[in-house]
Amino acid sequence: MKIFTAAQIRACDAYTVKASGITSLQLMERASAACVSWIRDNCSKDTLFVALCGPGNNGGDALEAACLLHEAHRAVEVVLLAVPESLPGDA
Repeated sequence: MKIFTAAQIRACDAYTVKASGITSLQLMERASAACVSWIRDNCSKDTLFVALCGPGNNGGDALEAACLLHEAHRAVEVVLLAVPESLPGDA
């Protein structure tokens, strides 16, 4: 498994946004939807999910995934590890 730095992930996100012609928010929504799709296919409906949401865009991904899980009637708790005002625009 390759572990990427925050700077490398930002560069990958920027490349994907530019190459795909989508917004950063759309990329976040796609990532969250793919995560929740995997969860629906592979996890018990009784599983409690905890979304740990930090101050970066990954925190935004986690918030969106938590919303989608909630909409799918899955048990989810959200823990904000940052002050909401410090989250980036898309998050």
